[in-house]
Amino acid sequence: MSLKPLTAIVVSYFTGPRLKESLYALLACPDVDGILIVDNGNPPVDTQMLREFSKIHDKVSLLEAGENLGFGKANNRAAAQAPEGFLLLVNPDAVIKQDAPAKMIAASERRHAPWIVGGKIFGLD
Repeated sequence: MSLKPLTAIVVSYFTGPRLKESLYALLACPDVDGILIVDNGNPPVDTQMLREFSKIHDKVSLLEAGENLGFGKANNRAAAQAPEGFLLLVNPDAVIKQDAPAKMIAASERRHAPWIVGGKIFGLD
């Protein structure tokens, strides 16, 4: 794995129950150094859950947009606050495998910047 930090960005807007599973999967990834969650105008109960989640997990930060900025703008806002390094944009209903970030970074090693790498997506259904 690279020496550059890897920050996962998750934008949440009325995501549903899969959000917790997604966040815990990111916490379990050994190569994820930090998680930035953007609350993009969730219902109060979800916002409170995200606040509590970010308080009990050191590598999690919560950005409260206060409104639905849209997926792209919310990702850009989080990216501007992330430390220099790799960014992993994760849909809030995606449950990432523990070795996926390292494999994506390895796939980029011979690429010229800027580059983007995507993972294989498959569903439980």
